[in-house]
Amino acid sequence: MKRESSPEIDAQAIHWFTRLRAPDATDADKSAHAEWLAANECHELAYSRIERQWRELEGLRHWGQAELRRLGQESRARATRNVRLSVAGAVAAAAALALAAVWWSLSAEPAVGAEESLRIVTKKTEQRHMMLGDGSRVHVNTASDLEVRYRRHMREVVLNTGEGLFDVDHRANRPFVVRAGRHSVIAVGTRFAVRRKHDGEWAVTVIEGRVTVVPGRPASPEEFADLLSAAASGRHGQRVILGPDEQLHINVAGQIVAEQETDASAAIAWQAGMLKFRQTPLREVAREISRYTLGEVRVADDVPDHPVTGIIHIRNLQTMVGYLTEVVPVTPVESGAGVTVLQAPLDTQREFQRPPSPPPLATELHDRAALAR
Repeated sequence: MKRESSPEIDAQAIHWFTRLRAPDATDADKSAHAEWLAANECHELAYSRIERQWRELEGLRHWGQAELRRLGQESRARATRNVRLSVAGAVAAAAALALAAVWWSLSAEPAVGAEESLRIVTKKTEQRHMMLGDGSRVHVNTASDLEVRYRRHMREVVLNTGEGLFDVDHRANRPFVVRAGRHSVIAVGTRFAVRRKHDGEWAVTVIEGRVTVVPGRPASPEEFADLLSAAASGRHGQRVILGPDEQLHINVAGQIVAEQETDASAAIAWQAGMLKFRQTPLREVAREISRYTLGEVRVADDVPDHPVTGIIHIRNLQTMVGYLTEVVPVTPVESGAGVTVLQAPLDTQREFQRPPSPPPLATELHDRAALAR
């Protein structure tokens, strides 16, 4: 499967972005778009990159709206000369012009050079894509804080909170390492994600290539070189090497507690604007949805931890919670302060509150009394 981006894929992504925002977009268009995304992982990357740039460039969006109004006026003027211009075509044209500017603006992203540093902070619901000076790419998820520190002998990323997805350009003499708490994740020309979870645990997921995870945070290039050499030679007894579709968990005490196979595409679906679940407990799904909205979703204590399987597109809270109500028996109730509580359905609650049936003896005596009357 082709995984590298290309001008052709970029053009396709722009086409789908504009097509889905046209007034005459159909369900067939949406289905075809979903198939296009699933066909190649770099389709998701290209489409996600356009979406993020579109959201971030507020001024350009305002320009696009003004361009739409101008095109609308031109459309009405041409109509008087018996020349028709479809509204859908105007929308697509304006969006395409704006997206051309967005695509050009990618070259203006901050770069990290040989001896530079950069801090990237995202707010809740915000995601960012950065192209680093060495050609590596960083996709920063919602509510994240990371620092990129480039030195002559080492490229270092310190993940303070949240989650990052890294597409690493391999440099044999300049290793790329992500600090995950007390551990170092060493990349070898690979694509992987590191996340600090809500409970303070860490998860490392490999999509392509390999990474080596070792305890320790060397402070100098010399210390790191020693650690890397020990890991490569097998002298480091606690090292873990992960390959594609493998995931490792580190607890708050800095201990590796689990190494398992996983669906890596599901773990990084957020960078394509989706959340993928497979038999995931309801409370975990609620926590995930809460990461991508300004509000919070909670599950009432009396509601079972139903398994959830499916894809939820990252939208507003009401839309995402609406999906849950279609696949699990819950009723969303707003409790104020932006909190939505998933409660048991009303009919289930009534069943729980129904008075117990009288014992058989009492029922029999009641029936005899009724016959006597």
